[in-house]
Amino acid sequence: MGNHGQKEQWIPIATKFPSTLVKDRGPEIGDGGLVDGETPNAYGLGIDNLGRLCSGTCPTGTARLSATAVTDPTATTTLVTIANYTWYYWHERLWGQLDAGGSHILYGAHGYEDVHCPLGPGKIECSDGNDTGNVVAMLPLERGGSDYVVAAKAASAYVILSGKTAHPNKPLLVQNWGVSGATYMTDLDGRAFSALASGVWMLDPAERSVVELTYPIRNNLGSFVAVALTSDYMKKRVIGTSKFVVQMPNEATGQRFGLFDYGTAGFLWTSPTIVTPDFSPILFTRLGFKLEHTGTSAGSITVNVKHEGTWSADQTMTFPYERSRYSWMEHMIDGAFQTRRWAMRITAMSGMRILGIYGWGSTAGLEGWTE
Repeated sequence: MGNHGQKEQWIPIATKFPSTLVKDRGPEIGDGGLVDGETPNAYGLGIDNLGRLCSGTCPTGTARLSATAVTDPTATTTLVTIANYTWYYWHERLWGQLDAGGSHILYGAHGYEDVHCPLGPGKIECSDGNDTGNVVAMLPLERGGSDYVVAAKAASAYVILSGKTAHPNKPLLVQNWGVSGATYMTDLDGRAFSALASGVWMLDPAERSVVELTYPIRNNLGSFVAVALTSDYMKKRVIGTSKFVVQMPNEATGQRFGLFDYGTAGFLWTSPTIVTPDFSPILFTRLGFKLEHTGTSAGSITVNVKHEGTWSADQTMTFPYERSRYSWMEHMIDGAFQTRRWAMRITAMSGMRILGIYGWGSTAGLEGWTE
């Protein structure tokens, strides 16, 4: 970089934490690649300390209270065998799901909780066209002031507007959302979420729209597959038990959307790959860290640096506690040399959290991506 005659200075490498996984875009930072706040590979991140990079374990969520079935109601007609159904009381009416599997569900009149009093036909067929699969789970939702029930199949779902006193509306088919069982779905803020072999998906009942939440890692799902789901309703998270977290945007805390892996053992954080717009050589000789100490003992960070596709050996830095919670620490990079592609990763850390990572180098050629 000395060839450009530019003055060396501290250049930001990463300052927005925690970093969300983005594996299906190129790892390079800049146009069409990653931005600060994204990582091509990370797992075991702590996500309860906003603005910090640290290690952590998978948070826990709360199971849906609405998943609990009610006691079988009293029958008012011999046309329905009550014991053949699992019953729920949602939106002030009873709903029945056939235990043996079937493409229909039952509903009762508004206000009847202990007695199944069919209203009109009392039955909803969820079988448009050739969609004849069984209803495997149901979920009550409230969104935009309206009450809904989602009847889910393996590869489709039916959105039913419950109505307060009248018959529920005709079910509306959503073809590209489904679940393999009730434990693989949850709700959050009036939307339904499912975990499938193809990733994590969200259904908005009011709009009948489906969003593929794991699209940034669609071809590299890893831990983000079919596992039991719970929700953290306060922190706006969908949690795949011990495997992953999908952080939904949270205006109250300022948390951005994020995908976080806990199914891979250990801890890893990887920076985007730095490439200059004109592919001229770059050189970082030192790393600088803005740190927050978590105690009064020394902390440590283990890093690897990548030059032209090859990772260096572990470089472990020990940083003393100097009577201040916050500090700035520097580390000379072992074996630094000019390269056209540069990245770093952290494989272990203790006793501290990172607020920012910087590289000492020239700004020549890097003006296209620095802020």
